[in-house]
Amino acid sequence: LMSESIFPKKLLRKNYVSDDEHVDAAYTIFTTDFLASIPFFRGIKMKLKYLPRRDGREATFYHMTTEGHDEENRQYDQERTERLPWARPLIENEATPEADVRVWKERVKGEWRIHLWLHKRNYILVIAQRGSEQNRSYLPWTAFAIQYSHQQEKYEKRWKRNASK
Repeated sequence: LMSESIFPKKLLRKNYVSDDEHVDAAYTIFTTDFLASIPFFRGIKMKLKYLPRRDGREATFYHMTTEGHDEENRQYDQERTERLPWARPLIENEATPEADVRVWKERVKGEWRIHLWLHKRNYILVIAQRGSEQNRSYLPWTAFAIQYSHQQEKYEKRWKRNASK
């Protein structure tokens, strides 16, 4: 059984008066987990995508809590926001066997993206890999919940196809 101490509880929307209050609570966690102290991924201190800022908040936060293809009009996503507390523990425990993380790397829009799939909880965190072997950097790019079986099947295929890269 997965150690509950690795992954905190979801930040449930029902515990907040409004979506805005829920997002504010998530931002407090993001501030602690990604700004006050920066996580390391595979021994390298992570960077963030700060711009464009929205409502005074970093682009990385915006991508991890909203959904949509049109960058200017992404919408609050309750599932992503509820799972934000799992992002840093997932980064820090990707290789921990009890976390059951499925990892693969694939090219997306001309760059390598590393996918960390918290399999039992159907949560994927995507990390952009930048730079050369000597000058590597990583940025948490986005994160989302897998909510439907057809998505589960799609990511299962992508994991199997790319896990060895």
